[in-house]
Amino acid sequence: MKTIILCTLLMTTCLFLEVRGNCQYEGHNLTPGQHHVNCQQITCNPDGTIQGVSCPAWMCGGKSLGYRELDLSKPYPECCPGPICGGTND
Repeated sequence: MKTIILCTLLMTTCLFLEVRGNCQYEGHNLTPGQHHVNCQQITCNPDGTIQGVSCPAWMCGGKSLGYRELDLSKPYPECCPGPICGGTND
């Protein structure tokens, strides 16, 4: 009986240590470090917490020539939508 309890505790500890350090984010199991998910930069910390940076909202200081749409085929931050800026308004 002691052997069964010891084996169960050992297996539980191994599973806990294996999962520790991974982060769950929008259905993704992330290892510690930086990841790019859905045009966001996600940092998975060793303690299992996450930090994220998404696309900024910005405007042209001068003339706006058009608008770049969200492009999920590109990595962050190149995937971000925003204005295409020209020179200054004179």
